[in-house]
Amino acid sequence: MRGAHGEATSAHRCLHGLEIVRLYPPKLSQLCPVAGRPHCLQLRWSLPPHFALSPREVAEGHLRYQVWYLSETQTTPQVLEQDLRRTEYAQVSERSLSLSTKHTVELCIFSAFTRYTVQIRYRYHRSQHWSDWSSVLEARTAEGAPSVAPHIWMQVEPPGPGGSRKVTLLWKPLPPSLANGNVVGYNTSCGCEDPPTQTRDMGCGAVSPNSTSCKLDLPQQPCSCSVSLVTSAGASPPACMRIPAATDPVCPPPKNISVLPLDEFRLLVRWTALESQLANRYVVDWFAVTESAPRYLYWEMLENGTNHTVITEGIRPEVLYKVSVRALYGSLPGQEQAVEIYTRQGVPSAGPRLQVVELRSNSVILQWEPIPVEQQHGFIRNYTLYWQHMNDQVGRIVVPASCHRHLLSELCGEYNIHVEVSTDVGQTAGLPITVVVGQGDLSLLTILSCIIISVFATFILITILWHRERVRRSLCPVVPDPAKGSLSVWVPRMYGKKDVSSSEMEISMKTCDPISGLVTWEENEHQRPLMVIPVVQDEYINCSTVAICSEVGYILPDDQRPARCDLKSFCHSYTNLMREDNAHHYYPWRSAPPSAYQLLNNFPRDTDFPLLLQNLLKDSDASSPVIKSSPLRRLVTCSYEEFPLEKPPPPVIL
Repeated sequence: MRGAHGEATSAHRCLHGLEIVRLYPPKLSQLCPVAGRPHCLQLRWSLPPHFALSPREVAEGHLRYQVWYLSETQTTPQVLEQDLRRTEYAQVSERSLSLSTKHTVELCIFSAFTRYTVQIRYRYHRSQHWSDWSSVLEARTAEGAPSVAPHIWMQVEPPGPGGSRKVTLLWKPLPPSLANGNVVGYNTSCGCEDPPTQTRDMGCGAVSPNSTSCKLDLPQQPCSCSVSLVTSAGASPPACMRIPAATDPVCPPPKNISVLPLDEFRLLVRWTALESQLANRYVVDWFAVTESAPRYLYWEMLENGTNHTVITEGIRPEVLYKVSVRALYGSLPGQEQAVEIYTRQGVPSAGPRLQVVELRSNSVILQWEPIPVEQQHGFIRNYTLYWQHMNDQVGRIVVPASCHRHLLSELCGEYNIHVEVSTDVGQTAGLPITVVVGQGDLSLLTILSCIIISVFATFILITILWHRERVRRSLCPVVPDPAKGSLSVWVPRMYGKKDVSSSEMEISMKTCDPISGLVTWEENEHQRPLMVIPVVQDEYINCSTVAICSEVGYILPDDQRPARCDLKSFCHSYTNLMREDNAHHYYPWRSAPPSAYQLLNNFPRDTDFPLLLQNLLKDSDASSPVIKSSPLRRLVTCSYEEFPLEKPPPPVIL
């Protein structure tokens, strides 16, 4: 080098051309999985034509290689240096030199059953300049057995009447990077010591791949359950959970649990980690508190040393959540500690329904049911009762949230009453009711009593109507009718005397009042029965009786004739014995012509009865069968020869 001050010469340096140039990029031709090797991909590449290095130099390792790859679950690519030479280049022959431009190599740096994007490049081993990246190829590694066990949890309900416990076994699906293949199902099993010397399997067996829970009925004895994930390449290690007996002591929970809302869709859960070395993991579970729909449990398992987590799954505003934290002592869960929280409170969507429990003369007892949890949308702080009189007088009282019953006193008149429920955000009023105070006491017990009595009376009435025939036979038994028996046609016979003159008979005719029992004359004989009593002075017979009632007459047998002094009771006893059947034969006055009644009315009231009968029969048709066979004619003619002296047969009573 020459200059104004002279010449200068540097030291000589020898450079290889490959050290200062950038090589042409390789050609990536194929990328495919390797059967039976889930962590490997087979890579085929070749050198470009007219490459600067000879095949021998490539086989001797004069190139350095890099592999760029990115999985479907990653956002940052990985770059690793790998030897991409063929393994058979350890022994070079003339024949192999012609094939040196194409290379096939297996890269075992990947995860099982994962899709990757791959590129490669190289440089001369003495150069710092890398070639450009090759073209991009994608491939998925082969399936393999799951590498880890799934997380498992449980939900145990209190023992039922039969002593068994409802246990829900829960597990979380493994991510694809850990499942290592297509999930074909889950294997579940539960072993319970029943009796303590024996163990029987009570699990659900094989479960579909879309299931994440299994419901079991387990006894109160201690049980141990396990779940393993199954793919087409194998099964994962089992995850175990021990379910203690109902009487076993429970390990202590974590301390100082707090839940804070970060926003409307996130909750921060904190706790103090236990100092015990036996507590190796923590479980945080939460669910939306509801009264109608079944609850769905969300949960998360955290490793030991963790003292907080942020939960987001299923979190919504204005919904009450119950968050609990437990410690796992090996496979045995400890006692839970829970907190209820809202991410954001709101105004209740409905007000309480007010009802009157008891209404008094100057007071009223009101009651309301708490609104459902789904409609509260916040923590209930208090209730406010409002009542307004017809003269616009307004009253109010604040009731604590735990109270759902209140007495309003010193009231009189008509009131409109409603109740408001309040949260931290606002209030919502329920429907008003109208109450009238001072109109008498009407309690709920009285109303229920009236309803019950009405229902009972209706039931009794229906029962009586349904069994009316049996009731009628019990209350009104069938009494034999004397008018239909032999006594109704039995003619009394006279004993001891063949003939009885009319002078020996005392005949009187009077009217019998069946109501008062008095034997008197009445203005209208057709409206009262005529009683004809011939009295015979005989030691065997006191009297014979013929009664004519309105249009009907009948003869009384011997055993039914009243004594001479018992006329009043006789009228009462036999006035109602008239019957319609056979009246034309045994009751002659029913068939008597109307002229006979006219004759009766024409005679004076003090006329002797025999004379009255004789005139009646004389003026009537004596040949009539009714008159001819009538006992009246026998009484008038005093013809007793038809009555024999022998003893009459005993009467037959129907």
